[in-house]
Amino acid sequence: MCRFWRRERCNHHFPELNKKTSMFRGVKKLFTTMRVASILTVVIVGIGFVYLTQTNVSATQGYQIRELEDHIENLQKQNKRLNLEYIELQSMANIIERAEGLDLVAIDDVEVISSVGSSVALR
Repeated sequence: MCRFWRRERCNHHFPELNKKTSMFRGVKKLFTTMRVASILTVVIVGIGFVYLTQTNVSATQGYQIRELEDHIENLQKQNKRLNLEYIELQSMANIIERAEGLDLVAIDDVEVISSVGSSVALR
């Protein structure tokens, strides 16, 4: 190796090593302390904004889900009430009570008419 290599910062015997150091210098120049700090600041602010947005959306959806669950519960209660009312209206006691309110007359003598043979009326 050259004895002045460290002072000259180049290697005369292995020139490919010189390219690597110049490449690292270019990267070093590209990423200065101020640039890295500003990039990190922008990234942190962006992540914070996304976090707050997602938290807000989740909270809003939670309220909507709870509201819909309450609505479902109310509909189920109403369905049970209507089913009980339907069964009550279909009960025989209710039908007899309503029939009395219509002033209908009960039939005592029932006659059953049966046809003689298997005759069918034709047009």
